[in-house]
Parts: sequence; structure tokens; C-alpha cells
Amino acid sequence: MVKNLLYGNDFEFNLADADLDNLSQLKETPAYTQPVVRYLLDKPDYETLAYLVFAKQCERELVVFTYNEWGSQNEEETDNLPSEETRMALNNLLKTAQTQIAKAPNDFLRLRYGYQMVVLTRYLNDWAQCAKLYKQYVENNTAKSVLRYWAMQHYGTALYHLDKKAEADYHFAMVYANCDAKRVRAWLGFE
Repeated sequence: MVKNLLYGNDFEFNLADADLDNLSQLKETPAYTQPVVRYLLDKPDYETLAYLVFAKQCERELVVFTYNEWGSQNEEETDNLPSEETRMALNNLLKTAQTQIAKAPNDFLRLRYGYQMVVLTRYLNDWAQCAKLYKQYVENNTAKSVLRYWAMQHYGTALYHLDKKAEADYHFAMVYANCDAKRVRAWLGFE
């Protein structure tokens, strides 16, 4: 399985294995040799470090949904259903994100947690929740970041599945016009 190849023995300690409630324990692991981890622990900036750990946890679970934009299949038309084990893991991550976003001290981190919640619900195929979380945490967030358009791509996919195709097309057009990295996916999303 791809997950095992990517995370099996590549690192002595994977940041995704850290305990969000005890981040200081990272000082006792090989992760402390990573400059960003050392900086965030020594500063200390536990809120940002907690987000990095959380993002690595999401990445570990979502890698099975990796999309090949050179393929001919339109992701917006595909219901790539997660296994029951993956569904449980994604729901647990969603709960963690909801807890962490409430603690986030700034829009920079709130946007990132909001983005992760949009992605998690998108891959759970919970289209209504995906759209709701985008509106709640991403749409009016003031932080400037490409993540706004990355989340908008998932929001467009949710709207597509909610049979709001004209609105979905509008958001795909916004992504296409403003985000080179997601341009191919935005193009494929158009109805």
C-alpha cells in the first residue's frame, strides 16, 4: 500500500506520530533535529507546531486520495469512497481540527485548520458539511494564502455534488484565474 511505502521506514520518527497534547516530548525524539521543529519548540510556538503535526496526520490519511491531474478521470465526477477504517480516521481528524481551530490564536492558523476541515469533509464525501465549513472558516478569513483557492477548489467540488453546478463553475473559474497550481483541476471541474 502507498501509505506504508511513504511512511514505513523513511524516518526514525514521523512528526505525524507526535501527541498534540504533549508537544514538548518532541525534544526527546529525532524530530528535534529538524530545524523548524527545533525553532518552534525553542521559541516556543506550540500553536504552529500543533498545526504542523496535525497537517502531517492529515497527509498520512489523505495520501490514498492523491489525484493524478494528468489522468483522464474528472475528480469532481468521482465518488472515491474511503474504507471504513479511513472514514473513522478522517472523522477523528475532523474532530481534532474543530478543537484546534477554537484554540488558534490568529487567522493564519485558522485558515489552515479551515482548509484541512474542508479537505477532510470533501474526501468523506460529506458535500453539505464541506460547503458549510468553507463558508464558516475559509471564505471570510483575512489571511492571505494560496490555501484560499485550494479550499475553493474543494468547495466547487462540493457545490457540483450538491447540484449547484453554475455556482460550482463560478468557483472553478475563480480558482482557474487565480491559482496556477490548481488550474488543471479547476478546468476539469467545469460543467
